[in-house]
Amino acid sequence: MKKWTVQASNNQQDDFIQKEQTNIELSGHNEELGQDKDNCIYRCKPNYIMREIAGESVLVSVGNGVADFCGIVKLNDSAKVIWSALQNGTTQEELIQALVNTFHITENQAKKDVAQSLEHLLNKRMITCE
Repeated sequence: MKKWTVQASNNQQDDFIQKEQTNIELSGHNEELGQDKDNCIYRCKPNYIMREIAGESVLVSVGNGVADFCGIVKLNDSAKVIWSALQNGTTQEELIQALVNTFHITENQAKKDVAQSLEHLLNKRMITCE
């Protein structure tokens, strides 16, 4: 099961001084994302930027994103591939192929990982479906 690691400030005014690490475990495989996923172009919202910090890929909330989420999201290798593709806009099928080609995993595993990641990101309002 894929995990997204989120570091959130205990107090928003701490400005990332005190961090509480929370693992958000994605539960289940949701076939219905509330959109026509076959015709959807997924894009990351501009409120989150990807940065390399101390050898780790992280998403940092900026602008209006800070009001919604004060913290950082640590990306694993597959999440980094997914987020990179989302920056330019991509379909679910393109994300699946990106994981298959990058990590040489089965298409079924890639479908499951992409569906879980998209569900999580849509629920957190970090991406859009156009």
